[in-house]
Amino acid sequence: MTASRPTGSSRLGFGCARIVGPTSTAEAQALLGTAYDSGITHFDVARVYGTGDAERVLGRFLAAGHPAHVVTKFGIRPMANTRTNQALKHVARAAMRRAAPLARLVRKRASVTATRGLFDPSEALASLAESSSALADHPIGGFLLHDATLDDWASDGLRAALDELVGAGRIGNYGTATEIAETASILGSEHPCPPVLQCRDDLTPHALELIRIGEERAAHVVTFGPLAYTLGPVLARASADERYARSLADVIGAEVSADTVADAVLALALHRNPTGTVVFSSQRADRVRRAAAIAAAAPLGDDQAAAITAAVQSARG
Repeated sequence: MTASRPTGSSRLGFGCARIVGPTSTAEAQALLGTAYDSGITHFDVARVYGTGDAERVLGRFLAAGHPAHVVTKFGIRPMANTRTNQALKHVARAAMRRAAPLARLVRKRASVTATRGLFDPSEALASLAESSSALADHPIGGFLLHDATLDDWASDGLRAALDELVGAGRIGNYGTATEIAETASILGSEHPCPPVLQCRDDLTPHALELIRIGEERAAHVVTFGPLAYTLGPVLARASADERYARSLADVIGAEVSADTVADAVLALALHRNPTGTVVFSSQRADRVRRAAAIAAAAPLGDDQAAAITAAVQSARG
């Protein structure tokens, strides 16, 4: 099997983890519209995102006439959708729009209160029903085990149930969305490779090896998170080391700034996953447009990709 993007899935995906909270409903809809108008048709969401409300926000956008390739996840159940919790979330989000530290605190608290590891077939079916309803019955292209371990993926009963959902046309495909170490365990096991392999790419050689294995065995490889481990260290090194900053500017072909470094890192992530999808997220419309332009541009050459990789590794030690 050689990995390729499914019909309707764009080269760049938009991550919906933070479209609820610091942004208002109107701002979230506008941001999704910016992504869509920029050519992004792959939207990555999960039951737990936005303290359980991100799917509903995305569903409203999809129902307005925006067909897309939607990937959602199961296995982590958000806090109960009670009237009290909804009121608390409304108050918290109003405060989050005024204070970034509070936004981080609310996201951390929501993560703690979520129930994890729910991967038996009945939970998968119940989660799919919830997701389908929230997404306005839009087709679900990918249905992924959220933060799964090897033991979770090893369940023959779960994989059989997911195969039935594919056969019945209720989902396009299924797979895992988890961290590098767990992805490595799954790929190194005797069990089948997930048809959809979604894995963090921290721009290390180890992550690149997993992407290459995924290209050979999976139907669709999705990567996410290259900026999380890269942007801060690179900008800090450039600020503290003038010689490094000059060298980095030569490598990326632009004056060093948060945007130009982010452009280079995203271009590198796309180079590392040439046949799949790279999920990106931002709350800035201009940043979304820049990212889409990077994805549409000519890919990096091997030499420039190697130079950016070396600069990143040097900054991170």
